[in-house]
Amino acid sequence: MFANIEALENFIAQWEAGVLPKAQWTHAAHVAVGTFWAGIPTREVEGIEDPLAAVRQAVERYGDQRRLHERYYSFDVVKSVHARRSWMAPDLL
Repeated sequence: MFANIEALENFIAQWEAGVLPKAQWTHAAHVAVGTFWAGIPTREVEGIEDPLAAVRQAVERYGDQRRLHERYYSFDVVKSVHARRSWMAPDLL
Protein backbone atom coordinates (compact mmCIF):
# COMPACT_ATOMS: atom_id res chain seq x y z
CA MET A 1 0.00 0.00 0.00
CA PHE A 2 2.89 2.38 0.77
CA ALA A 3 6.11 2.34 -1.23
CA ASN A 4 8.19 3.83 1.57
CA ILE A 5 8.01 5.60 4.92
CA GLU A 6 7.70 9.00 3.23
CA ALA A 7 4.56 7.85 1.38
CA LEU A 8 3.07 6.59 4.65
CA GLU A 9 3.91 9.80 6.48
CA ASN A 10 2.43 11.89 3.65
CA PHE A 11 -0.74 9.79 3.76
CA ILE A 12 -1.00 10.22 7.53
CA ALA A 13 -0.40 13.98 7.20
CA GLN A 14 -3.19 14.28 4.63
CA TRP A 15 -5.52 12.33 6.90
CA GLU A 16 -4.62 14.43 9.95
CA ALA A 17 -5.13 17.65 7.95
CA GLY A 18 -8.54 16.45 6.74
CA VAL A 19 -7.53 16.69 3.09
CA LEU A 20 -7.24 13.01 2.20
CA PRO A 21 -9.39 12.39 -0.90
CA LYS A 22 -12.49 10.34 -0.06
CA ALA A 23 -11.62 7.77 -2.73
CA GLN A 24 -8.43 6.96 -0.79
CA TRP A 25 -10.29 6.37 2.48
CA THR A 26 -10.71 2.60 2.21
CA HIS A 27 -10.90 0.00 4.95
CA ALA A 28 -7.21 -0.75 4.37
CA ALA A 29 -6.45 2.97 4.76
CA HIS A 30 -8.42 3.01 8.01
CA VAL A 31 -6.35 0.06 9.29
CA ALA A 32 -3.14 1.84 8.25
CA VAL A 33 -4.05 5.10 9.97
CA GLY A 34 -5.29 3.31 13.08
CA THR A 35 -2.12 1.27 13.35
CA PHE A 36 0.13 4.28 12.83
CA TRP A 37 -1.82 6.86 14.82
CA ALA A 38 -2.50 4.61 17.81
CA GLY A 39 1.24 4.32 18.29
CA ILE A 40 1.38 0.61 17.62
CA PRO A 41 4.49 0.95 15.43
CA THR A 42 6.35 2.65 18.27
CA ARG A 43 5.98 -0.52 20.32
CA GLU A 44 7.12 -3.96 19.35
CA VAL A 45 4.41 -5.59 17.21
CA GLU A 46 5.20 -9.26 16.71
CA GLY A 47 8.88 -8.39 16.47
CA ILE A 48 8.35 -5.45 14.11
CA GLU A 49 9.50 -2.04 15.33
CA ASP A 50 9.65 -0.26 11.96
CA PRO A 51 6.47 1.84 11.49
CA LEU A 52 6.16 1.09 7.77
CA ALA A 53 6.56 -2.65 8.32
CA ALA A 54 4.03 -2.61 11.16
CA VAL A 55 1.46 -0.75 9.04
CA ARG A 56 2.05 -3.05 6.08
CA GLN A 57 1.58 -6.11 8.31
CA ALA A 58 -1.66 -4.75 9.78
CA VAL A 59 -3.04 -3.83 6.34
CA GLU A 60 -2.07 -7.24 4.96
CA ARG A 61 -3.75 -9.01 7.87
CA TYR A 62 -6.86 -6.86 8.35
CA GLY A 63 -7.17 -4.57 5.33
CA ASP A 64 -9.78 -6.61 3.50
CA GLN A 65 -11.70 -7.80 6.56
CA ARG A 66 -14.39 -5.12 6.64
CA ARG A 67 -16.82 -7.36 8.53
CA LEU A 68 -14.43 -8.82 11.10
CA HIS A 69 -16.27 -7.03 13.90
CA GLU A 70 -19.35 -9.20 13.25
CA ARG A 71 -17.54 -12.18 14.79
CA TYR A 72 -17.39 -10.35 18.10
CA TYR A 73 -20.20 -7.79 18.22
CA SER A 74 -23.94 -8.18 17.65
CA PHE A 75 -25.88 -5.80 15.43
CA ASP A 76 -27.33 -4.05 18.48
CA VAL A 77 -23.90 -3.28 19.91
CA VAL A 78 -22.51 -2.09 16.57
CA LYS A 79 -25.43 0.31 16.13
CA SER A 80 -25.36 1.51 19.74
CA VAL A 81 -24.48 5.17 20.33
CA HIS A 82 -22.79 4.15 23.57
CA ALA A 83 -20.60 1.61 21.76
CA ARG A 84 -19.54 4.20 19.20
CA ARG A 85 -18.46 6.62 21.92
CA SER A 86 -16.68 4.24 24.28
CA TRP A 87 -15.13 0.80 24.34
CA MET A 88 -17.45 -2.14 24.92
CA ALA A 89 -16.46 -5.73 25.46
CA PRO A 90 -17.44 -8.10 22.66
CA ASP A 91 -20.85 -9.65 23.27
CA LEU A 92 -20.52 -12.66 20.96
CA LEU A 93 -17.60 -14.49 22.56
